[in-house]
Amino acid sequence: MMPSATRFIPRGAMLSLSKIRPWRTKACFLACLALPFLAASCSKATQTSVPATAAQQPPPVDPALLRWSEPVGGLRARIECLSESRYYMPPAFILLQNTSAAPLTIPGGTLGYEGPGYRVDVEWLTSAGWQKAPPPGPNDEGQKLAKPKQVTLPPGKTCLVQCNVGWCELAEFAQAVRITLTITASSAKPGNWAGRLETPPRPLLPPDVEWEREKGLVGTRPLPDYLPEFVHSDSLGPSGGIYGFGNRSEPSFGRVWSFNREFLDALKRYRPTEVGSEMMRRMRAEKRDLPLKLLYAALAAERGNADGKAYILDQLKVTRYKLLKDSFDALFYCGDYGQRGPMPQWVSDAMIAALGDSRLVVFTGKEMEGNEPEPVWSIALSTEIPYILGETKVREAVPVLMELMRRHGSWAAAEALGKIGDARAVPILLTAFENHVRASSRCVDSFAGALAQFKDDARVVPALIEALGKIEFKDETGRDSIAEALGYMKAKAAVPALLKRLNSPEAIKALGLIGDPRAIEPLRRLLVTELREPPIGQEDNEHTAGLARWTETRITLARLENADPVPALCELMIDPRLYDHNRYEIVIELTELRDPRAVPFLLRVVKSNRDGFTVHAAIHALGEFKRKDAVAGLIECFDVDFKRMNPNKDADPMRNCRRAIAKSLYKMTGQTFGPDPQAWRTWWAKEGCNDPAFGP
Repeated sequence: MMPSATRFIPRGAMLSLSKIRPWRTKACFLACLALPFLAASCSKATQTSVPATAAQQPPPVDPALLRWSEPVGGLRARIECLSESRYYMPPAFILLQNTSAAPLTIPGGTLGYEGPGYRVDVEWLTSAGWQKAPPPGPNDEGQKLAKPKQVTLPPGKTCLVQCNVGWCELAEFAQAVRITLTITASSAKPGNWAGRLETPPRPLLPPDVEWEREKGLVGTRPLPDYLPEFVHSDSLGPSGGIYGFGNRSEPSFGRVWSFNREFLDALKRYRPTEVGSEMMRRMRAEKRDLPLKLLYAALAAERGNADGKAYILDQLKVTRYKLLKDSFDALFYCGDYGQRGPMPQWVSDAMIAALGDSRLVVFTGKEMEGNEPEPVWSIALSTEIPYILGETKVREAVPVLMELMRRHGSWAAAEALGKIGDARAVPILLTAFENHVRASSRCVDSFAGALAQFKDDARVVPALIEALGKIEFKDETGRDSIAEALGYMKAKAAVPALLKRLNSPEAIKALGLIGDPRAIEPLRRLLVTELREPPIGQEDNEHTAGLARWTETRITLARLENADPVPALCELMIDPRLYDHNRYEIVIELTELRDPRAVPFLLRVVKSNRDGFTVHAAIHALGEFKRKDAVAGLIECFDVDFKRMNPNKDADPMRNCRRAIAKSLYKMTGQTFGPDPQAWRTWWAKEGCNDPAFGP
């Protein structure tokens, strides 16, 4: 269950899409292509380290990460850390230290690109040399949140400064970064520091592996003496956000977390007890911003602070909707979804208790008028609680989840039970599947998906087959979900039932996943007798069911009829009767096969297809081939006019497709020219084309 855009986005949620429905990894892949910044952020967030033990020591720290600049006027600097998501909003955190014998007044807090008397310049090192980042635009999110603050720094003390440097397309491909802080003497008051301070270059790794290198720093560094302030709820605009998403009736913890997430990541590097104590000090001092107060408590509690834990548990006793939802989100943050190891027992106990809590929740505020009171368990079901308990396989939650299934037929509880995988849940899942399957396609989808996790239970496949053939659904989506589940389970017993459902592309796809040759002849007859070959040159129509069945049948036959399906799939790829969006599934099949014979066909898709998702998938697939024809072909693709693509599927096709090409080229070559076509051409002509590391 994915949260809404106005809610707290769980760390690792995007990458966990494939775990919700394991057979839908293609949907997860597509989502990650469409939202690269979120995928990159989540991929590192799910790698949070566990405490070091004798058997598992953290990796050694790269000395370059801790190198200071030479002091200027008694002040020295280094880049402490960068945003984990360099693509989206890459703030950098600079650590300043007073090396003089006298106090220095310096700019602290959160700096923008430029402000009264100061300027922050960022340079990125690429294969083309050092390049200065352009200044952010007037509507840049980070500039709006800048809050400079004068700090008087005693001798020997340190100050962490957040620099909202703005988005730069070079950041994702850079080899190193350096930052220059300039304070003009004319703007500085007497006794204030003034000068030009340049950090040492900080070497960079690709964003998806940068966090691995820094594991040795997690929880080891002393907390700086001065820290930036957090963004408050009232800084996020009248509707709760810079972009105006959400409304004041919705929980605010998620928005406060979202706009402070980079600072939260920076705090991971410091000693847990010191961070916990500082967060509790801030929590006690905060009088007006309850969501921020909860965030402080969560930061302390996740580091073992008992007072932070007690505060969150106390807030879970309230029955006001808004505060209760905020408290749930704080609880999720403390659990960290088990990514650092087992979920803390007190967090899972609190989640389980919420699912069994029958107290009525009161809705307040103008936007909530007219809502009838709901029990706490109902509110808890609408949050990520079932999702998290399932993902972390908390078996203690099985009884309460089964009770929710028994009484209410909850699809969220069903999904959680499927992920936990406890066999005690099978009877209640089967009963609920039979009793509630007519309720909605959403219920069918969840119940079938949950049952599919119990492949070895002899009762599951017959129940799904019976439902596929006998139950009358409100629409075909329900049967499609059951067909998907049977395909994922590779249930050969389902082949006869699926062959009766050849009017469904999902049933045809399931036959291909099962891989039973009994499907070959019926599918051949289907092509000859029922499925009309689509006309050439007809306008795109995503809702043409006949073409979807025709395409899926061709793909399935290519898989079933041939030990080597690549030639058949490549031939189908260039079939002029296909619509552009129908080639997406073929691209995914070829990506999984990773056969170099697919390279020219994938390049053809990039150069001619009009569907944005399909083009991005093909560019990603080409990045898997370290071959001369793939590299040279992708460099040529910089010249493609991607504006031809459907604007509804790619708001800025030229920039986004060139970024994707640069990422694939980096993966293939290790070069960091970014989306600079001329730099790539020059390098390829002089060096790359002669590199023996590339295949033909």
